[in-house]
Amino acid sequence: RLQLVVDQKSLQDHLAEMSSDQVHSLLERCNQPSPDQLMWSTRCCESGVTGACMPLAYTWQCEFRSLHLWSEPALKAYKYM
Repeated sequence: RLQLVVDQKSLQDHLAEMSSDQVHSLLERCNQPSPDQLMWSTRCCESGVTGACMPLAYTWQCEFRSLHLWSEPALKAYKYM
């Protein structure tokens, strides 16, 4: 049985769920002064890695696939994805 779930949270919703340390780290990586300056298209860089700047939307997609999707109970029976 296939079940589709649409992620309907806005970027601001995701930020509200983060700790202040996490938001601060994100702002540094994205070179932005405040959370309201962040957009899904904002390019953020991995500290110390040359050329590792990606749009926030892409990095969120990676986190979603590796953390949120993989921990979904419906996928527990699968060994790989």
